Amino acid sequence: MANSSIESPTKRAIIELKKKEGNSTCADCGQKDPDWTAITFGIFVCIDCSGVHRSLGAHISKVKSVGLDEWTEEAVTQMTNFGNLKSKMIYEARVPLCWKRLAPTDGPVCREQWIRAKYDRKEFMSDKTDESIPYTTGPKKRKPF
Repeated sequence: MANSSIESPTKRAIIELKKKEGNSTCADCGQKDPDWTAITFGIFVCIDCSGVHRSLGAHISKVKSVGLDEWTEEAVTQMTNFGNLKSKMIYEARVPLCWKRLAPTDGPVCREQWIRAKYDRKEFMSDKTDESIPYTTGPKKRKPF
């Protein structure tokens, strides 16, 4: 029987990654000391935001616990390649002024709206120019009379 006090190299790597700049707070709401991850996006998240990520489905956001789950080298590599700061640069590149950024005290409805807009619909990505979302493209140019 294996000694549970001995951590695997991959789990030690994730714990060290959590200490890097930007990873010590939830990538979505800013809550301190997140214990969960959304591996798909390479981010550390709090338990409340992890629940929303889990509800998106594993095809959109795969969630793991920092301390409770086993970690593969591929998952550690994904987390290493991104992290909270890089992920925010990608998924929050064009957050319009009309959007309130998520805070740790926000309720579940605001939390779900923010996370779905950010990761499911990808509304704030820098290359997003979907004309069905007017605030991402600015006002339409009209032809003169």
